[in-house]
Amino acid sequence: MNKSDLSWVEEVFKKEWADNFVVSLGRKHYPKDLLGLIAETSGKKVGLLTYKISDDEIELTSINCFRKNQGTGSTLIKHLIKVAKKLRMKRIWLVTENSNLHALGFYQKRGFVLKKIYPNSFVKLRKLKPKLPKISENGIQIRDEIELEYSLC
Repeated sequence: MNKSDLSWVEEVFKKEWADNFVVSLGRKHYPKDLLGLIAETSGKKVGLLTYKISDDEIELTSINCFRKNQGTGSTLIKHLIKVAKKLRMKRIWLVTENSNLHALGFYQKRGFVLKKIYPNSFVKLRKLKPKLPKISENGIQIRDEIELEYSLC
């Protein structure tokens, strides 16, 4: 991802994340402050992964695939792992919410393990981003963040 992609990434955030930022562990993440990977097929953007590097770890801040079940998410994760290895990072980590069963399965199938649970963290997150829903599409109450980790050590 380069600077010329920034306006597209901002549009993706607004459409897919209901605002011009994403939140995790009480922090706002804006596209201008993130690095990213864009998946393309036949010149069309079909996926986006954003991340942030801190010290010796990478936080995966968002992932969006616009063609489901085509391997786009897996490809983006594989590329992020290559980036992390090249930079000699110790781990890649992310947070998702407790009701996102699809994400929990997706990441675990790709080698991520459950690391921590942040009970009731959505109380604080909703102060940063009031648009966050209280109940997911699958009917589960959204209250906790779950951290997953891919260890590179």
